Amino acid sequence: MSTPSDCVTAPVTAAVSASTVFYFIDGNLGPLMFWLVLLGIEVVVLGVWLYFCHPGVRATRAMRASVKQGNQQREEICRATDATKAEMDRIARDWEDRW
Repeated sequence: MSTPSDCVTAPVTAAVSASTVFYFIDGNLGPLMFWLVLLGIEVVVLGVWLYFCHPGVRATRAMRASVKQGNQQREEICRATDATKAEMDRIARDWEDRW
């Protein structure tokens, strides 16, 4: 069951939306550009938040840092082992030369 106010507002709403579309077509893009710029700013803020604050991204970044640190430690251990082996070989050669 429709009321008289429903019958009156439906065409008015359609007319307002049509006039809004024609308002932008006529070259008055100021308000539209305002909303598009505002939407762009919100997208940038969301992207920055995702990059710096999202728990999944932070966990991934922490995992990569941990793996990098582990690789650096492994390389350091390999270099120290090689240096120790070289020093032991030098000592063994010197020992053999003495006897």
